[in-house]
Amino acid sequence: MANLAAMRAALYSSDLRERFEAAEIMTAAGIYTEASTIANHAQRAQWAGKVMTNDRFSRASADTLTRVALGVNAGFQANGTGVDDAAVEGFCVTALASPLILSALLASA
Repeated sequence: MANLAAMRAALYSSDLRERFEAAEIMTAAGIYTEASTIANHAQRAQWAGKVMTNDRFSRASADTLTRVALGVNAGFQANGTGVDDAAVEGFCVTALASPLILSALLASA
């Protein structure tokens, strides 16, 4: 069951958002080197380019990823800001494989 207090604290945590922002940079770097045959590569590359060159977009995208993680991932719901870095990084990679989440991220800013 979700711990709503932990979720709320995480939602407004600059630390967690900044960790998502750092994970975005790592994920974006990986997208730069992936094969163009990867599903949704063009959209993924567009997102990666924006993350690497636009601070405002990167912050908005990190906010969206934080909200999605808290909404769908039991580990984030239960642990809030206590979730470990590997979970944040893993969620970024997984989220970027979802066309729906990718579209939401591209519309972030």
